[in-house]
Amino acid sequence: MKRLKSLACNIFCFSIQGLVFFLFSVFILAAGILRIDLAALLWASGFFLITGYALCGNNLLRIIIKRYLARQPDCINIKLPDRGIYPEQEAQAYLKLKLPSFILPGFITRFLLKLVWQDHALCKIETALSTGESTRVLPFTARIRGEYHTQTAQILIKDFLGLTKSVINLPIKEQLKVYPILSSSSQKPLKLEVEGADIEYAPRKKRNEELLEIRKYYPGDDVRRINWKTFARFRELFLRIGEETTLPEAKLLFIIDPTHSLLVPAAVRYDYIDILVRQAGSLLLSLLNQEVETWLLVPGYKKAKTISAEKRDLLLSHLARIWWQNEYHTLPLPPYKNLHALVLSSPGSLGLEPLIKQLKKSGLKLSLFFPSWQEDKTPLSHLTVKDILFLSDRKKHSHAAGNLDPDWFLKIFRSEADKFRKRPWRINHVYQV
Repeated sequence: MKRLKSLACNIFCFSIQGLVFFLFSVFILAAGILRIDLAALLWASGFFLITGYALCGNNLLRIIIKRYLARQPDCINIKLPDRGIYPEQEAQAYLKLKLPSFILPGFITRFLLKLVWQDHALCKIETALSTGESTRVLPFTARIRGEYHTQTAQILIKDFLGLTKSVINLPIKEQLKVYPILSSSSQKPLKLEVEGADIEYAPRKKRNEELLEIRKYYPGDDVRRINWKTFARFRELFLRIGEETTLPEAKLLFIIDPTHSLLVPAAVRYDYIDILVRQAGSLLLSLLNQEVETWLLVPGYKKAKTISAEKRDLLLSHLARIWWQNEYHTLPLPPYKNLHALVLSSPGSLGLEPLIKQLKKSGLKLSLFFPSWQEDKTPLSHLTVKDILFLSDRKKHSHAAGNLDPDWFLKIFRSEADKFRKRPWRINHVYQV
């Protein structure tokens, strides 16, 4: 039944205006027959000829192009930016497509590629095609952050009057990452309150081995204590002596909780998850600029990932794909007890309470962050490749947001802060960022 319905739609490929034009032709023909009106019959015959040519020509052209593409499977090639782009940044796609050298007069063909992320995020790349080989540089922009993908492209076949429209689907798998725009808010070491005292997290200092006491190596000494740097310099074996104390190392575990929230209105749900991602990424970027080694953990990860200054592109890639999660899943915490967990979540998150229970059960220090609502909705101007990592003095972009009470976030933040500072949570360091 479905195949018959699909076959009928392919054969009778009328557009809405084409169907109206066809029904109007039938009405004129019926009126001419009933009234025996020669003029009406002539008009109806002309309308039917136009409709018949559009319908038959569209079907014939679709069959010709399909067979041509089947004989030459490599006649289409499209390339999207590999490194990813940023919202509202003008990017380019490269298209090379070969069609038959002859197309029926009165018809046009177009190429269409839709890149989809979630249900509402859509990036469209479209251009007109000519006979023979077409090479195009297609400018496009993606309005919002995301990890776009597609599995099919389309060739649209239309007549000039717009009476018919048919589609040829092409199996093409392409992917495009649109990174969030981050801003490094501070270059000072991060200070967090833990048990009533401020703790400053700074980069780990490297040990200066020249300050260690050494002596010559004698047979029977522990070979594991040989100072190989001294050997490379003097060509003699020397042994490190004295007890080496491990320098203190700040270890931070950054957790982003994108579980659905009951307090975030549906009208601004996308805007808030985007703000959450940007705030988390900006804080992480500040830590990387200070060379503080940080673990990153997001629901869906099989294990925590180490983010360092050399892995900034990897951080942007992780942040691009974060979206609301329907439910909370237990996170695979790293096997370290001296970690300080920085949790960035939304007020009313369904996964926040089980997440805090898991962290407290593991004995980790904990700080809780809620991103504030940003009222600046001015779109960004075009970006350049130099803006890869962060923008410091540029206005931030937000998708169209619904109207909110100006005190909306302040009220729910205070409510959530009071909740998690009381029993059984007893979190003294709840922050607004």
